[in-house]
Amino acid sequence: MDAPMNHILTESQKFRKLCQKAYCFPPRSDSRHEIELSNILDEFNSFDYGAKFVNDEDAVSLLCRLSESISSTSDHLVSKYSQLLSHIVANQKVHVDLQSLHTLVQYMISAIQACQQWTLADTLRALGALLYENTGRLDKFHDVLLSHEHGILIDITSNQSFSLDVRRAALQCVENMCMKTQSLPYLQEVYVSCCLQLFLTALQMPRDSRENDVSHCRILVSALRGIQNIATFTKNSHMQQLGRLLAALKVYMMYGLPGQSPHVPDSLFPTPLSRYDPSPNPSSSSSQSNLLTATPAQEARVQSGRKKKTDARKKRKGNQRKTPRKGDSAADEREQGSSSGQEADESNPSLAEGSAYDRYGLTRGLCLQPTWRVSSSESEYSDTEGGQTAKLRSMQGKVRQCAFSTLLQIVKATEKKVIFGYWSSFLPDSPVAGSGSGLHTQTLITSVMKDPSPKVRQAALGALTAMLDNSKQYLAAAEDSESCRSAAFTAFSVSLGSMIKELHRSLLLAMSAENSFLALTQSIKCLAVLVLNVPYHRLHPGLLTKLVKQLRNFMNHRDPNVRVACLTCLGSVLQAPVTEVLDIFQGAGPESKHHRRDDDDDDSGDAAPRMSWLIEACIANILTEQDASTSSDRPPGGAAVRAVPPLPVRLESLQVLAIMAKHHFPVIRPVVGGFSRLMLACLQERETSVRLHTVKLLEDLGFSMLQSLAGKPPDAITVDEAVAVWGSLVGGPLLGLLQTTGHTTIALRATVCDCLSNMGAVVFELLPLDRRIACITLLLGLIADEDYRVRGAAVRALGFYVLFPSLVQDVGFVTDSAAAILSCMEDSVSNVRVKAMWSAGNVCDALILNKDKENGDFLSEFPDALLLQFFRACIAATQDNDKVKYSAVRALGNLLRYAPHESLQDPMFVDLVEQAVSRLVRNMSTGAVKVRWNSCYALGNMFRNDCLPLGSANWVLCATLLHLSWLLAKDDLEAVNALVCEGFDVLSTYLAKYTRNLALAEPPVKGQTVSAAMAMEHLCELSGTDLTTAQVSALEGITVAFSVSIEQIE
Repeated sequence: MDAPMNHILTESQKFRKLCQKAYCFPPRSDSRHEIELSNILDEFNSFDYGAKFVNDEDAVSLLCRLSESISSTSDHLVSKYSQLLSHIVANQKVHVDLQSLHTLVQYMISAIQACQQWTLADTLRALGALLYENTGRLDKFHDVLLSHEHGILIDITSNQSFSLDVRRAALQCVENMCMKTQSLPYLQEVYVSCCLQLFLTALQMPRDSRENDVSHCRILVSALRGIQNIATFTKNSHMQQLGRLLAALKVYMMYGLPGQSPHVPDSLFPTPLSRYDPSPNPSSSSSQSNLLTATPAQEARVQSGRKKKTDARKKRKGNQRKTPRKGDSAADEREQGSSSGQEADESNPSLAEGSAYDRYGLTRGLCLQPTWRVSSSESEYSDTEGGQTAKLRSMQGKVRQCAFSTLLQIVKATEKKVIFGYWSSFLPDSPVAGSGSGLHTQTLITSVMKDPSPKVRQAALGALTAMLDNSKQYLAAAEDSESCRSAAFTAFSVSLGSMIKELHRSLLLAMSAENSFLALTQSIKCLAVLVLNVPYHRLHPGLLTKLVKQLRNFMNHRDPNVRVACLTCLGSVLQAPVTEVLDIFQGAGPESKHHRRDDDDDDSGDAAPRMSWLIEACIANILTEQDASTSSDRPPGGAAVRAVPPLPVRLESLQVLAIMAKHHFPVIRPVVGGFSRLMLACLQERETSVRLHTVKLLEDLGFSMLQSLAGKPPDAITVDEAVAVWGSLVGGPLLGLLQTTGHTTIALRATVCDCLSNMGAVVFELLPLDRRIACITLLLGLIADEDYRVRGAAVRALGFYVLFPSLVQDVGFVTDSAAAILSCMEDSVSNVRVKAMWSAGNVCDALILNKDKENGDFLSEFPDALLLQFFRACIAATQDNDKVKYSAVRALGNLLRYAPHESLQDPMFVDLVEQAVSRLVRNMSTGAVKVRWNSCYALGNMFRNDCLPLGSANWVLCATLLHLSWLLAKDDLEAVNALVCEGFDVLSTYLAKYTRNLALAEPPVKGQTVSAAMAMEHLCELSGTDLTTAQVSALEGITVAFSVSIEQIE
């Protein structure tokens, strides 16, 4: 450790001494000093800049001083200076201040314009180092560098007279200018379009025969990365060129593979009928290309010819070794991609006859055996040839990887409905392609299964995952039924179904043959996204069963990332709304070759219900070494030998159990008691993330138990079981989590509050008194928490508790809850106000319940001052956003209904009532439908209070009824008809007068109120829907009242 540090210190001292020597040269030195200056530059360039040893201020000062001393017309000195600048800025990561950056860029531009061509490669590389991530700081140079008419970089890149290295360096500069740093502006649209056009031209231009293959690959990489930058930092710049972009990407994602043509078509169209043929002359394609789409008979003939050639080669070479040399890049990439380091030979059972390829129906004519298993013919290079070929293959693989990365960004930056039109060009819809064209071979699946580089396969899977993400609405039409198969044509829904089945089949094959842990992880993640978006209820069952059966082979994989991906995918399967999921996870489930069970006990009589295999696996993943030592699965020696599972695996296992508790409660119903013990053990751990996910599991489990108790299905949980689960946790460490402090426990405390909200009144009433008091006390205390997430969760929990039967008549608790909720109704965070206003509505419901039950003690003890504050807060909340507003008007209606006679004697209270009515009338005509509906309902509540002075409020009643009728749904007809029938005579007269006043108003009132005629139009629309007999009768009654009012007007 000391030797490298001493070396760095020595280099730093030498560098500073040279800097002092360079400072002695005057600006624009004459020819007498050029030789000495050249020697100093040689000494600077002789340093090893691999390790950081240069001080930023010294380096920037040196570069600026040298730019003053070296003339831009001195070619040799400019070349050496450019090399030094590249070393310092690019390798030493020196930060250049704004003024110095402008000085250096201006000098490099002058050098490019003045020097000869042989220096351009060095000067452009130096300029590229200065431009990297500095585009926003160099806006004054954008026109000089990127202008379509006279831009230096545009001219050099487009001029074929320059060498390939010069054009590549200029293109690298353009790529660097397309990078963006945070908080700095990006290129203007005109320059972005110019850069995009330049990159597309570089991709579509055929390779010159004089060019080196590796250099051409580097140009392609720069162009692809530039397009990727533009797609990352802009939203719509690529849309005008989307067809050209995708056409180029589809070609370069197969670049360098056998049988693939480098010809790039002009554009790609978003229709399956306009597919292009990437080959200029399909008849001249190689036998390798034909093999990709050959029928079984054609493939047999090709294989026969290959066998003869192979036998002849064996006779000539004898027992030659078939393993590739170290210089072979395909073998090197395979070894780098496989973390296990094991050689993949052709005896792998997953590739043998009758293996997964045949079990899943893969036709042999597709030749989808992964080509990264290198044949013997590729090891016949000499060392020099092998090294050059390995370098070329590595660069070709980088081109393909950049193509997929660019496609990923294009997919992310494009609307789903637009990119969906190109799916047929990138995704297969059948395992066998048409003969001769080879179109189906250029799909993402082809690269996933056949590309020799694991990095490219991983990039292809990433692009496929992005395409499938959030595609549920587009895949919803997929169908796979017998009637569709017998149709005379292939419907669009059937094509989607075929595409889904082919994706399932291909990804499972790729997963079984993959030997790179990173690519394997990405393939499982891709399957997880696919499962979340596929409408399995419209497809034939069996797809998920095959998937889960394959996943079980990787549940105990040694790479924790693979295990986490498997659990994520299983969580996606659990969310599929099909009965097949229950069959998969109940009991033993689909067997795999690594998960065989003994059936010795299957003949036993009345055996207890078997725990789901997924629950067993998750519990095994969650248990620590200490937990495992107390289980019954330890070895005879008595000590547990199982290591502590990795934290990501434990957390994902808890998430899977939470999903199962939420969506498939019958599966975990027999083992609820075991769940409580598991959660109790996890809550006692020190790891905050484990406790957080455990509380989330309890939240979902509590909600499912609450629904089970309310619905009471045949396999419903009993009250005693629910009380036992909650009692063990509430009496244990759960409530203690609410008393933790610190930033790391904010989410934990908020989740515990949400968890307590799902307890339910039935369970809460049966808990011990001290536990109930502890829950209430802690929730009331968390109202004043510093974090808004905790305050919001606590105030929401109080909204549930205030309606519990044992608490709703407790005037002390309701008063304390109302005061706590009132403090959150004026919170600065909108999310807290939304939850507080919802809870305030529940407090008002509690007031109504006590008034209806004529609970005199409660009514007399509830303070009028608090009621007055509630009125004011709710009135103010009617001017908040809609999410706050619809709860505020609901609370106001209940407050108007509750207002006691004694309170209405206070003039201040009467004034608030008038303000409340005015706000309700205003919200009845504007805002979201839910706000307007709640306002109508609130005004209806007001008329149920006999204590209110409503003698002059007939206009409010009419306005309320008309707006309510205008928002009517067919389920509301009977309730509104009952209201109309109570006072038909008076109501019809009021309606006529109200409508007449509206018509005669000066100026006329339009857009703010609803007339009887407008309400009639809505009622006529309802009459055209499917109504029950009672609903038809109610509609007739309401219509008669409005008709009478209209006749009185006429």
